[in-house]
Amino acid sequence: MTLRTTFFASIVAAALVLPGVADAQTGPAVELRYATTIPERSVWGRQTGRFVQDVLAESGGTVKLQPFFGGQLGAEAEIVQQVARGRLDAGAAGITFASLLVPELQLLLLPGYFRSAAEQDCVIDGALQADIAERLARKGLHLLGFGDAGSVVLVGKKGFASPADVVGLKAAVFGARSGPLMWQALGAHPTPTSNAELAAGFQTGLIDVAGTVPVLYVAAGINKVAPVATRIELMYMPSIVFVNKATWDRLSPAQQEGLRRGRERHPVATLRAEVRGFQEQMLRQHVQGGGQLVDASAEQRDAFRRALAPSWPRMVEEAGPEGPRFFEKMEARRKSCDGRS
Repeated sequence: MTLRTTFFASIVAAALVLPGVADAQTGPAVELRYATTIPERSVWGRQTGRFVQDVLAESGGTVKLQPFFGGQLGAEAEIVQQVARGRLDAGAAGITFASLLVPELQLLLLPGYFRSAAEQDCVIDGALQADIAERLARKGLHLLGFGDAGSVVLVGKKGFASPADVVGLKAAVFGARSGPLMWQALGAHPTPTSNAELAAGFQTGLIDVAGTVPVLYVAAGINKVAPVATRIELMYMPSIVFVNKATWDRLSPAQQEGLRRGRERHPVATLRAEVRGFQEQMLRQHVQGGGQLVDASAEQRDAFRRALAPSWPRMVEEAGPEGPRFFEKMEARRKSCDGRS
């Protein structure tokens, strides 16, 4: 082989690995707009940045995710809707907002139903995950995987370690229909309030109690106006990462595999552990800053569960025509996960 031939062969070989250049098997390079409401400087932001790099590496540079943090392209409900319609390419959102498209998914947030985060993890990670993926696909979303948004704590100006402590109070609700039903079952008054309005709601007296995740509670300064957090763990908040189904179908098999492998470089168990560890840090920060943390006992948690259980059939009914069937699958899977804690 001559020096001239070797030189040109090297140029061609280098070009094949550059972003924006792809062979027939890989498909043309694509850039996908990835929308999320999470702050870039957060545990979720770090996970997202890592995911972007992993996909770029695993796809050989032919799939680039362009993240838009902090709700730049809309709130979570808007992100889910816009990705499903193809106006955005990909995104992440809490499961409560995915339930706006697939109502039965709100049953994953059935208050008091799961006895631990580990039990819910087991239920989701089994055969139910394929079922969830099929339901989302019918609504225009390809499921890439699950994440974690944290465990819900009850916050306010006092502790809420007993169902009697919330009777007659004004309780913030948003998202899934199960929220209002939960507070009604506990004798509180549901009051529509978005996450962005929680701090102002406590300041003005619009609300007396809210359920939120520790990271938002501390990072958004809600703990300054609602200084008592009760760890009652009525709900565990999974999140999902998704791509518009039509966009996914247009990708080459190699690019699809690159997205899958990029997501799998850091398994969901790792993502959950990172978020749950960080939320413990935030609660410690809350206490160190003068706030109060009430740790409900197992008996107190059971009291909430007993108060809420009679409302579960209504919540299943409110989850739409697919609610009962999806709940049956949840129940069957949970039995196989019995003992997880």
